[in-house]
Amino acid sequence: PHLPSSYKDAFDDFKEKSKKHTHYKPILIANINNCWNFRDYAEKNISEEDDSKASILSILGDIENSVFDVLLQQLFIKLKPIYKRFTENKWDSSNEIMNEIIKTTSKHISDFRTLKDPFYHAIIEKIHARLVKEYIVRLLKRKISLKTPAQQQNLAQHISKNAADLEAFCTSNGSQATWLNSALPKLAEIIRLQDLGAIKIEVATLATTYPDIRKRHLEAFLYIKANLSRSELKSILGYLADSTASTPPGAPLFSSINMS
Repeated sequence: PHLPSSYKDAFDDFKEKSKKHTHYKPILIANINNCWNFRDYAEKNISEEDDSKASILSILGDIENSVFDVLLQQLFIKLKPIYKRFTENKWDSSNEIMNEIIKTTSKHISDFRTLKDPFYHAIIEKIHARLVKEYIVRLLKRKISLKTPAQQQNLAQHISKNAADLEAFCTSNGSQATWLNSALPKLAEIIRLQDLGAIKIEVATLATTYPDIRKRHLEAFLYIKANLSRSELKSILGYLADSTASTPPGAPLFSSINMS
């Protein structure tokens, strides 16, 4: 594994010291594409019995992930204040905000077109997951509390529309992360529904699809539904605990949300 590890050292050095380089991004992309050649060579030419194979593939994985992090860092920093406007504006003008998120992301994605297919799909999936996650984060901020069913339905419509636009955008850019697509519509449905039994069913399906959701997430989210009594809230939260007790964690979505 000398080549990949020395390559990684040289690459890490470049990554840290050359951020001001005019062609920083294209060079990073060229390097990650090189990883594919190394990976391809290792897969085809090094036998499974050879201990160095796992080590080489692991080093390549580290390089790939660190490039993704660097390439996405700028985008995620730019998106954060845009997402904050959802809660600041209480979801008024949410379409405009979502359009801005899509526009900002789109500009960044155009830089990634030169990535080899597997890397392009991987980075798009990371973006897709982040876009959905950041939206959920805003819904868990306890910044909006709606007392009437009409207000809740209005918010649910906004979320559904944003979710549809987000899904269409990510899909059109090649995201294959279909597992993310039902998160926001399910949350919108919980806001829209008024019948306690129906809410519980929706919570159960949400927990089945996203088994890493926890009581703390749901409790923060249900703050939106200000017309729930304390006992209703308790019974919904209790339902979640039962339905997730024995579920193994799937792909992380809620577990990556820090509830500080």
